Amino acid sequence: MKIKVGVASLKNYERIDYSLWQCLAELCDNSIQAYFDERKSLDKVYKKRKENLTINIVYDRDASSLKVTDNSSGISKKVLTEAFDVGGERKRKDSENSLSEFNVGLKSAAIWLSTIWTVETKRFDENIQTSVIIENERIFNNEDELEEDTKDVEGTNGYTKLNFEGLKHSFNVTAINKAKRFLASTYRNWLNKSVTIIFNGETLEWEPFKLHPHPSTGRDYKWTVGPGYIGEDKNREVTGWIGVLRVGMKAGEDGYGRGASRENAGISIMRRGRMIQGYPEAWRPKKIFASGAGSTLNQRVVGELVFNDGTVSHTKSSISNDDLEIMETYLDQFFKDNKITSIAKSIQEKQATTLDEEETARGDLEDIIPDTDLGEISRKPIPEMDIIKKRIDGTFSAIPKDQEIVFNLKNYIVKMYPTHNGEDKPYAAYKAINHIEFHIIVNLDHPYLTQNDFVNLTDYYIYIILEMSTRFKIERDERLTMDDYFEVKDALMRFKISKN
Repeated sequence: MKIKVGVASLKNYERIDYSLWQCLAELCDNSIQAYFDERKSLDKVYKKRKENLTINIVYDRDASSLKVTDNSSGISKKVLTEAFDVGGERKRKDSENSLSEFNVGLKSAAIWLSTIWTVETKRFDENIQTSVIIENERIFNNEDELEEDTKDVEGTNGYTKLNFEGLKHSFNVTAINKAKRFLASTYRNWLNKSVTIIFNGETLEWEPFKLHPHPSTGRDYKWTVGPGYIGEDKNREVTGWIGVLRVGMKAGEDGYGRGASRENAGISIMRRGRMIQGYPEAWRPKKIFASGAGSTLNQRVVGELVFNDGTVSHTKSSISNDDLEIMETYLDQFFKDNKITSIAKSIQEKQATTLDEEETARGDLEDIIPDTDLGEISRKPIPEMDIIKKRIDGTFSAIPKDQEIVFNLKNYIVKMYPTHNGEDKPYAAYKAINHIEFHIIVNLDHPYLTQNDFVNLTDYYIYIILEMSTRFKIERDERLTMDDYFEVKDALMRFKISKN
């Protein structure tokens, strides 16, 4: 068996712009499409065996290996030979709706992943197992003859086992968790219905978004999109839905975690049944989501658009910019016609305070603030930079490691060290370690905490974490104006705290 491709073309796959989830999606596409191609026959086999299509992914960081196994149709030797003809034509029953349209997914993913990989497969309706070993360096050196083996195997089950050794990339917990979330989102239409994906022993699940009910009817705020027709010839169909995420959800409530939030909001674009671009990094067309990250629309508007005629990237992880512009124009008009923006903004959370509480707080402030020394303190000159730096460096000279509190916030890591530094030291000291981690020393002796009865320790901690997270983002994104500062802080202050 030979691999039919030019060396220069093949080496390009080493530099393809993949992430772990995109690479795994290429392999899952192949398994799922193989099932769809033989669905009637395979469903009979699955019914007898009391199973469905199952894709099992096992990543071993220590061994630098990745295994992807499925019980799909399996691959005949003839089709496997065609699969190694990179870019060659592959005849399918319904090619216009195929997930595996470029005939490069396995090769590009494998070469990006590893230095040596094997394919072991058996068709469900054949008794022959075919195994192939591929060493990238041999292929790069124009040795295109692949080492293969066949043997007789009994049984009606089909399978394909992919084994990748000598991985070129090492994936940490963050990358693994991101891959799980993306895969669950990508295959949301089939997951745990006709398809099961297991990743390192965890069965991936998709939990639908929780939409807000209309106060009068109790029905979800959800609008059906299309069918609409876009493009120059108006012959490209768009369907789907737009909704408003549930506002004001509390811990323990059904669907908590899938309601209104920056993470959940945005549009997912589906094509041929699977997500191309969307949650957890959803598309946010500027004409609709023009305001900042903490704005109402960026917290509440969600949707799915089905665009089967869309032009996708080589990695099938994004729609072309030209298509996105056309869809954005269509969607912008849809929002205007249905007044979705004003409806999403008009939904009010349950009132957090009563009028009596607000009046009491106002009275307290009028009694307290005028008698403070805020005005006097504000007249004092700002110390020179070297004095400020000396105070901060001195605070970090003895970090109390035994008091370390670690918060992994997905996008960055915070390590906080509460300590008794004395009332003359800053209320908090900040140090950025790298682009994903920063440290805070919190002074428990600061007068703001010790001399003010209305300040409790929990609120003190939360305030400081917000303040330093704001600084970290501004420094990381190199956005240094005060408008940027308050924009970031406002977005961060919209997170939820649940008191159990």
